[in-house]
Amino acid sequence: MAKEKGHGTTVAIVAVLVLVIAAGLGGEKQPKPAETPKPTTQPTGVPDWRRTAKAQSEVKSMLRDPASAEFGDMRVSAAGGTPVVCGTVNSKNGFGGMGGSQRFISGAVTALEEQMASGEMDAAWNKMC
Repeated sequence: MAKEKGHGTTVAIVAVLVLVIAAGLGGEKQPKPAETPKPTTQPTGVPDWRRTAKAQSEVKSMLRDPASAEFGDMRVSAAGGTPVVCGTVNSKNGFGGMGGSQRFISGAVTALEEQMASGEMDAAWNKMC
């Protein structure tokens, strides 16, 4: 007559499997977390608030009614290799009403969407922002 294995053997086998899985020795290896990409440019030491303040000043100087400027969605980006401020601005137009939100990019040069040919802001925005 064959001897039946008892409940104690089953518990021991399950305990060993749990330990093996917990130790990472069983099954597939877990992928390593992705490393944070290193910046491609050296930081210039200029804080973001200073960059955004300068960008607002530059943009306002280009508007018909600088006092009416309402900024939104501003961020500093170094996607193009050099830090720039990307954002939107709305201000009063020549008729006294708000002209609608438009994008701007400000760095070494400041450009408003209304001053660029069709499609140029999209290309610059995709590259730099």
